[in-house]
Amino acid sequence: MTESVAQDLNATLATLASECLNISASDLSPQVPLSRYGLDSLATLQLTAAIEQVLGRRLPDSLLIDYPDLKSLERYLTTIPAAEVAPIRCADQMQRDSLLPREIHPATEPLEHRAKENVLLTGATGFLGGHLLRSLLAKSRYRVICLARSADGRSGRERIERTMRNYGIWQSGFSSRINVVQGDLTCPRLGLCEQQYEALCHHVCAVYHSAAAVNWVCSYQALRNVNVIGTRELIRFACARRPKAFHFVSTISVCYSSSGPREVYEDDDMFSYRQGNYLGYAQSKCVGEVLVRQAHERGLPVSIFRPSLITGARDSAIPNSNDLLSRLIRAMVRMGEAPDLDWRLDCCPVDYVADAIVALANRRAPGGTFHLVSPRPRHWREFVLWMNLFGYRVRLRPYRQWLQRVEREATADHPLRELLPFFARKPAGEGGLTLPELYEEPRRSQVRSDNTRRILQAWSLPGPELDAGLLHRYFLDYIDRGFLPPVRHPQGNGNGYVNPVLDATFFSRIMRRFRGEAAIDVTEVGRLYGGSDQSIISELTSWRHGSAAGLDRYRLTVVRGSEQPETVSVVVKTKAKDVHVIDVAERIASQCSPALG
Repeated sequence: MTESVAQDLNATLATLASECLNISASDLSPQVPLSRYGLDSLATLQLTAAIEQVLGRRLPDSLLIDYPDLKSLERYLTTIPAAEVAPIRCADQMQRDSLLPREIHPATEPLEHRAKENVLLTGATGFLGGHLLRSLLAKSRYRVICLARSADGRSGRERIERTMRNYGIWQSGFSSRINVVQGDLTCPRLGLCEQQYEALCHHVCAVYHSAAAVNWVCSYQALRNVNVIGTRELIRFACARRPKAFHFVSTISVCYSSSGPREVYEDDDMFSYRQGNYLGYAQSKCVGEVLVRQAHERGLPVSIFRPSLITGARDSAIPNSNDLLSRLIRAMVRMGEAPDLDWRLDCCPVDYVADAIVALANRRAPGGTFHLVSPRPRHWREFVLWMNLFGYRVRLRPYRQWLQRVEREATADHPLRELLPFFARKPAGEGGLTLPELYEEPRRSQVRSDNTRRILQAWSLPGPELDAGLLHRYFLDYIDRGFLPPVRHPQGNGNGYVNPVLDATFFSRIMRRFRGEAAIDVTEVGRLYGGSDQSIISELTSWRHGSAAGLDRYRLTVVRGSEQPETVSVVVKTKAKDVHVIDVAERIASQCSPALG
């Protein structure tokens, strides 16, 4: 290659990278990893695709992982022929990566007293990581050391504070208990100098590892460096000098393997079912779990957390507008169509997930694997129905027809353009089914969370439901931020199900009439549960029209004259107005077919 051609390639790569990063090409140093400038997983896909288009050749998914800076990237593109040696099979690479090096073994030196005040947190600039930092500061006395890198011209501390402010969870008092260390978890010694590394080893009692490259499209190879090598290096850190409890944030998607068992329990090791898991992100987390378990077998105290899809916090209701669900919602509103899939929408608010992780990690006897899932997943079609009731006209369309339309319309500004490979990919040996179809009921494994739920309920931390009121608040935030276009007259209320106002006087009157006795008084009323597990119409009617409707269960304390008080359990059915029920029922019928509606 001539010098002039090489210079042209250098200039081209710098220009493409600057466009993806939204910074000037002159500000890019050839030997500085692009991740330091803020190249995330989505921008990695965009830059790789742009280079492929310019060069007219297919490039490996792990290109920017293996060659992270402009200098090494230019050297690779000028020396490696287009026809390369076949890469290592994914299954073989996962098997190799699943072996924790022998030298990684917990030290036996005890912790100093001062070390018990400090924990290390990764991923604090992310959605879950920022809320996890908030929970650690609000629910414990820890001082939190955050491992973060500079990007976009901002220091790690600035990026963390900006993240927390964006989600409405920053408090001025937090600053004095946060220490930010600039590093990189994929590098030896976490990218720290030897003195910094040694100091952290002595001053930290626990590691909360939430940092990850979260991506629904990238292959295992592309995510391996952050999600596997990074986890291995953090385990090495946790074992060094003094043993530190290791709390690993995985994902519930490791449980969804087409070759897996019908039911997956918390302590099930899913690595043996990896052949049926086709999501690179889930594969990388599955290998991470194996490494964590091996460290536990060698004596390191560990916990593994498998959260489901994570949505906005219950109080602020600010969702992550860059995740899969948000992008899919935006596309559905834009297209006026939704894919008709037999999905269960299993979502948990981010504040619940963060609080649960901190509570479970700080148990008197910590350890184990925990499934942080919704106690009542909503069906996908029910969610689409709610969108129509709220004010967006979105009709269900057979999945393959919907996918064909997305493929036709997936221009640069389409919300699903970068995610199209996820929706269209058909893994070999699965009968021509796409990934979303493999996640349909009843194809996917059913996740059990019995142990996790029992512990959290005992601490008054039951899993919150994704109800109509919470969805209402999410969508209002989408509109306020300009993520979704406004609806002319949004329906419903942010409180969701409306509780009937029933007091002791009401129940005393009913009990006297029911038993035919005048000397009966209800002295205490306790509401146990509202709504019905079966009646979608009752819940949606109550939300849409702001009136009580459905079933409510109460426990009453009843006194009859001079007799001892007795406890009575009752169920109250509150009937909605016929016109309100007909309104919701008509919308449900219209989802089935316009003619039926």
